[in-house]
Amino acid sequence: INVMRRSLRQNVETIAAERNLVVAIVENMTEGVLAVGPTGQVELCNAAAERMLDLEEHVAKDRPFTDISLDESIVHLINDVRQTGRVVSVDKGSVEAGERVTQVMAGPVDRQDADQDDEAGVATRGVVLVTHDVTESKRVESMGRELVANASHELRTPLATISSTLETLLDGRPSEDPQTREF
Repeated sequence: INVMRRSLRQNVETIAAERNLVVAIVENMTEGVLAVGPTGQVELCNAAAERMLDLEEHVAKDRPFTDISLDESIVHLINDVRQTGRVVSVDKGSVEAGERVTQVMAGPVDRQDADQDDEAGVATRGVVLVTHDVTESKRVESMGRELVANASHELRTPLATISSTLETLLDGRPSEDPQTREF
């Protein structure tokens, strides 16, 4: 019995150390992580998720996700993943409007018996949301589009002038004229 007790204590300590390591990693990530359990309670929310999802208060563990001030599109995203079990991604915000752009990816966390719905017919799967700030990449992408549009416009004007000048030269003089050919 003592050997089993020591072994059990060692296993519990190992599991606790691994859990603490995982929690420390998630808490210090630059990406936001919000985990919602099968019953809809918040199981984990790091500071980056609170910042990127514009949550005004610290999100307490075991609080229903419907009770926190999530954007309606995020609530819809969570419910969609809970029902369908598909991975879904959405971008929040707009560079053009001067807002921060956050990419939100949601994926299911199935229990071993996740294929079984509970008695009410509601899926018993959790959801993990991972948020990533993509403002800078969207800004660079927008600047690239503007550069191409401006360069295209700037090239189009001189090319149109050259083309019309050539047409005028060819229409106004005989094509055998060496000066016309040179131009």
